[in-house]
Amino acid sequence: MFLDIAFANDYQAPALMPECESKLSVVKATFGKSKSSGGDMITLILKPLNAAEHGVENPQNIFNYLSFPNGLDADNDNFFRGNMTAFCEAFGCEITSRLEADDTTGEIPSWVGKEGWAALTVEPDEGYGPKNGVQKFTRSA
Repeated sequence: MFLDIAFANDYQAPALMPECESKLSVVKATFGKSKSSGGDMITLILKPLNAAEHGVENPQNIFNYLSFPNGLDADNDNFFRGNMTAFCEAFGCEITSRLEADDTTGEIPSWVGKEGWAALTVEPDEGYGPKNGVQKFTRSA
């Protein structure tokens, strides 16, 4: 068996977005458990939509995590509620007591394709180099 790897010559590494307010689209939303705390969380993969306005041709996807309140710390629970509410308001997701996720994959199909705004940061990462993060979700630019 031979594999054609000529595509490697055309590879364009994804680029960082600058620290800015950016319009994003939900590429994937998955319900699961946090590896560090064991608590419930939603993993989001977000794609910048206005990268060209910031001189970025091939933006990196942005990973963000929404944790659920767990009853262990009132301040953390309040932060988790606020972060989830800000995301839902920014992306037009209905805030209800029930969120439908696929029983097998945990995927949340009703959130995929939703668009919203967030203030982006550039964060250091010792393993992979700098990456974009979400400072906060906003309603619009």
